[in-house]
Amino acid sequence: MFNNAPVVAVMSQINIQQNHKTLITVSVSDPDGDTIRCRWANSSNGVDECGSICPPGSLPVNTAIYSNCTVEIIGASAASGYAIALMICYILIKQNQIIIFVFTYLGRRFH
Repeated sequence: MFNNAPVVAVMSQINIQQNHKTLITVSVSDPDGDTIRCRWANSSNGVDECGSICPPGSLPVNTAIYSNCTVEIIGASAASGYAIALMICYILIKQNQIIIFVFTYLGRRFH
């Protein structure tokens, strides 16, 4: 049995009003029913998840993301564009156990 990746509905351009708080909910689901969380993509420890659009520098001040994949943003200036880089993470709630027996091998017999 294997785990399936979360599914994200791709969103097109969203227009937001200048100096007005806008909530954008990213539609995500998991075919296995795993718990899903969202976070900002980042570039750290030699891993670049977001290229040139890493938050917070790519977004207006006080832009926030919540674990339910809702982004809160206030358009700072008219005719500006922002790219939002998110990581969709899932938490496995199912646990599998593996039992390992340790034995000694003596000639042709296991003990």
